[in-house]
Amino acid sequence: MMYSMLKSPPFWHKKSSLAATILSPLGYLYGSATYLKQHLYSPQKLPVPVLCIGNVVLGGAGKTPTAIAVARMLQDSNYAPHILTRGYGRHKRTLLRVDPQHHHFSDVGDESLILGCIAPTWVYHDRFQAGQQAIAAGANILIMDDGYQNTHIVKDRHLLVVDTSQCIGNGKVFPAGPLREFLWSALRRADAIMMIGESKCPLPYNGPIFQANLVPQSRLLPQNTEIIAFAGIGYPPKFKKTLQDLSFSLKQFIAFPDHYPYTTKDIEPLLAQDYPVITTEKDWLRLPPAYQPHVHMLKVDLQLAEPVVFRKWLEGCFKSDL
Repeated sequence: MMYSMLKSPPFWHKKSSLAATILSPLGYLYGSATYLKQHLYSPQKLPVPVLCIGNVVLGGAGKTPTAIAVARMLQDSNYAPHILTRGYGRHKRTLLRVDPQHHHFSDVGDESLILGCIAPTWVYHDRFQAGQQAIAAGANILIMDDGYQNTHIVKDRHLLVVDTSQCIGNGKVFPAGPLREFLWSALRRADAIMMIGESKCPLPYNGPIFQANLVPQSRLLPQNTEIIAFAGIGYPPKFKKTLQDLSFSLKQFIAFPDHYPYTTKDIEPLLAQDYPVITTEKDWLRLPPAYQPHVHMLKVDLQLAEPVVFRKWLEGCFKSDL
C-alpha cells in the first residue's frame, strides 16, 4: 500500500489546516476510487464464516490486539479460528503459514509473528487463496486482521476498530487526512464498533458499540524510571501516552515510520545513552537480533469493559453458520 511506510503528518489531526484544504480534492478522488472498488469488484464466498477486523484510519487502531482477543474467545468456545493477514512490511510474496519460531518479520510481517503465536495465521495478498488453505488445514472460522477495504472475499461480519486517542483525525480521506475511505461508507458496512481507549469519539452510528482498553501485560520497570522510547507504528503518540500513564519519565521519544525496519545506525545511539530503552512488541520484532536483548518490549492485551456482552455478540454472529 502506498501509505504503509508513512509517518502520520500533524495536520491530519487538526480540525482545519491549509494543507488539508489543498489536498481535499485528492482525498475525494481517493475516497471515490475506494468506494467504486467496493462496488465494481465481485468478492468470492468461502464455505466458512469470515469476520473482518479493520479500521477506517490509516495505521494502527488496535486491530491486532482485537484479533487476538477474538481468536482466544472463539478458541474458548471450541471453534477453530485461523487468521488471514496481508503481512505488511514483508519481502516475500508467496502464501505462507506463519511459523513464529522460524520466520523473520521480513518473511511474514511483524504483526503476523504476534498473531501466529495465538492461532494459525496465513499471509498473502489474496485473502481468498489464503482462506482456502486455512480451511484445508482445519479452520471453521476465518478472522481477517485488517482488510476492511479488501474486495477479494465476502465478509460475513465487519468489526470496525476505532482508537479514541486519534478518533478519525480531521475526518478527511487520504492524503488530506488519515481516513482510508469515506467515513459514511465504512460505518454503513460495520456490524459493530470496538472503541479502544478512554477518550470520547462520537460517531454517527446506531449499531453495537463495545468499549475496551489496551493494558500492559506487566510493568517492565519501576515508576518514575527515566527511559528512552521509540515506536514505528501507525500513531506513535498513543504509545508515548501509554508510557506516560505508566509514570515513566521520558528523556527522549523517537517516532519512526509505520513498519520501519530498524538498522544498527538507528539503535546504537539510543543504547549508548545511560537509560533503559523501551519499544512496542511489533517494533521489538523488527530490531536486528543482536539488539533485542538490550531493548525492553512492552506487550499489551485488549481488556474489554463488558467481555460477556461482547462474547454473546461474537458467538451470535456465527452460531447459525456452523
